Amino acid sequence: MQPRVIDAFDAVAEYVSQRVSDGDEEDHISAEELWNDVFGLSGGNLRAVDGGTVLYADKKADIWTEYSGFDRSYGIDASTTRDISFQNGLILDVANAVIGVKDGDGSLENHRSIVAGVYYDDGMETFENETVHDTSWNTEYGPVSTHGEAVFLPSSQGFARSPSEWVSAAAQSLAEGRHMRRYVHELDGPLFVDGTLYPLSVLSRILFIKAENTFVPPEWEQATNEMVQNYIDTIEMQLNSGHPVVALSKTMNTTEILNAVEAKQESLNETYRMPWQDDYRFVSDLLSRPPHDNQTYTYTSWILQEQTSMMGETFELVEDFEFNYYSPTDLRRAYFFVRVPRYGNIFRVETPWVFLKETSRGDRELFQQAILRELVETEDIPRATKQADHEARMNPDIRDRIVENIHDVEPITEYNRDIRWTHLAYEGEEL
Repeated sequence: MQPRVIDAFDAVAEYVSQRVSDGDEEDHISAEELWNDVFGLSGGNLRAVDGGTVLYADKKADIWTEYSGFDRSYGIDASTTRDISFQNGLILDVANAVIGVKDGDGSLENHRSIVAGVYYDDGMETFENETVHDTSWNTEYGPVSTHGEAVFLPSSQGFARSPSEWVSAAAQSLAEGRHMRRYVHELDGPLFVDGTLYPLSVLSRILFIKAENTFVPPEWEQATNEMVQNYIDTIEMQLNSGHPVVALSKTMNTTEILNAVEAKQESLNETYRMPWQDDYRFVSDLLSRPPHDNQTYTYTSWILQEQTSMMGETFELVEDFEFNYYSPTDLRRAYFFVRVPRYGNIFRVETPWVFLKETSRGDRELFQQAILRELVETEDIPRATKQADHEARMNPDIRDRIVENIHDVEPITEYNRDIRWTHLAYEGEEL
């Protein structure tokens, strides 16, 4: 590129930087000031677990040497081929779920739950499960079980996004949820979920339908309820055995924090301007460190999501499901945010509220420190979850084999994904 063209890019960027810096900052408040001075106030759907808020900064070496981790741990992940569309209207996505193990019974990693999410508009509303492969055998690495099923989904009515996203969300949540449910009785340590505690892409649609009082076919309700119920069953059984479930999400396309801060400001005499567009940007600012500081982990104290707002209505997130040991309020999400300095990743770390509410503040901090030590070990997601991700990942060859086995119809080629980015592995999307 010509030097003068590069100069133009530099000039544009410098002008924008100067213009923003010269803006009126009289009504601006920093992310740290909002967190320390406003977030602890009453109001909104979020509250600080211990009354006030704290912002921590610990060196990586101190976390590793001074904090105690978990003796053993497990991780769950489900990857997908991503949706495959065919010329006859068929949409297919296949998910592969695996449990990873750290310092435990490694034979658990041998098992697979494979779910093919299928949508084909034949004029009938159908939610049908068909087990097509259920095999176990012994190997030198221990017993191996593979469970494969095809799930025929009702229409995407009530799912505002595209049918392709509906199929992908269904395949991934059913594979992951059923695999956890199938093997949770064999776990003797914490379970780390790669994503959110519940499949929020599905739950948000359930709440939207509820808020709008929109009719959906009973088959759609049955399908979405089953997708979430597996997670609730797993969480209840895991907690009942004395072990926590911890979910780590890198994707935060939400405004829950910002909405709560706005509500809490109503008790103040002035309202501060908040320049952040979503929670991820706010938390990134809150936990930021000077450039080149790759040794300091910054993180927040625990907060509790008491309720969820949708279309002006307020709901208990999982109130419409079945419970054996706990209640919907017990299984509210408590979480904190942490910045992992190696790549600057921000995680929202979630756990069921009931696991924290009966403990002291000191015990909650010890639990938090044990989670941090898991992150320091890999400078990323916990080792058990990373192992699950590795085992569950499917390369493009698997996708090609699936296409070859769908006879008498051709797939629809998408330029960006199937040609331009064909060198990338298909890992699926976080729920």
